[in-house]
Amino acid sequence: MQRIFLLLPLVVLLSILAPFSSSTTEAADDLIVGVSEVNLRSGPGLSYDVIASLPRDEVLTSLQRQGDWIQVSTGGRKGWVASWLVVANTNKSSDTSSTKNGTQIAVSQVDNLNIRADADISSSVLG
Repeated sequence: MQRIFLLLPLVVLLSILAPFSSSTTEAADDLIVGVSEVNLRSGPGLSYDVIASLPRDEVLTSLQRQGDWIQVSTGGRKGWVASWLVVANTNKSSDTSSTKNGTQIAVSQVDNLNIRADADISSSVLG
């Protein structure tokens, strides 16, 4: 019986504090600008001031997410970008987009991928 009286204030306290928890979620993936230009804003929304314009393929480090907006840092600047204008940076590992001999590297995100001799569905499968 004494345990119930000890747990009851804790449950009440947690239920009071729960609505005040942050609505932002952490995001850790590196991103790149996926369109010709993105506005870096001072807050998560179109009504916030534009701090800078970021060019296509600029690498961004995501800090947190709030709704459709991602707080990022790049080149010593910190701000917010719309999530629909950036894409995941698939080149964030030590691999580069091309090797020394100029061969292109592609990253597949499917379970099965047929590499064909020509750009035709009836072409022979190489691998």
